[in-house]
Amino acid sequence: MNESTPIVRFAVSCPVCRREVTVEYRAADVAGALLNHRPIRLHTPCHDASWTAGYVETQQIRAHLEAVQLGSPREARSAASEDGTED
Repeated sequence: MNESTPIVRFAVSCPVCRREVTVEYRAADVAGALLNHRPIRLHTPCHDASWTAGYVETQQIRAHLEAVQLGSPREARSAASEDGTED
């Protein structure tokens, strides 16, 4: 991934060893999959394991992505201008 491509990082549990590993994906790919109800393929490097995110994992990724987006400066400015708190 190049430096200008927005990425999202989140933790997944390896299905082989159950170790929690932080993975990163292009934010556009993850958001697009969530918005269009497409499966999200996950991968852990520790055992080179790949699988399709289940319902619980998908909901956790969705919540994480929403939290990251709400915490972004652009989102904060937009929310402030909507409620009249921005100059």
